[in-house]
Amino acid sequence: MDKRKNLGQYGESLAKEYLKRHDYQLIAANCRVGHKELDLIASRLGKIIFFEVKTRRSEIATPEDCLTKRQTNRLRSARQAYCYKNRLDFETVQGDLLIIIIEPQTATARIKHYARAF
Repeated sequence: MDKRKNLGQYGESLAKEYLKRHDYQLIAANCRVGHKELDLIASRLGKIIFFEVKTRRSEIATPEDCLTKRQTNRLRSARQAYCYKNRLDFETVQGDLLIIIIEPQTATARIKHYARAF
């Protein structure tokens, strides 16, 4: 479990760098809303985007592999609760997925960004 947690933390740090390079302004990380957690919240061009970050060691990483229907529903619920708590219009925010693929042989990482994934 410790290796998985470390991998996840490493992936989130890479995701933060990715967002910075692409002109996103980080608002919050690991934001708890009730029993749910939103990995990253950022803004760009006046829009607030909620990011779920999934870090994998294999190429076989598609949105369908990374997010189950139950997880998608929980993320939508967390996003909606955050909007309610912060008086944001739910229709103006977006939920994106970042998949970080770690290449162990070359010690490199690739990032796949899926807009409006949840």
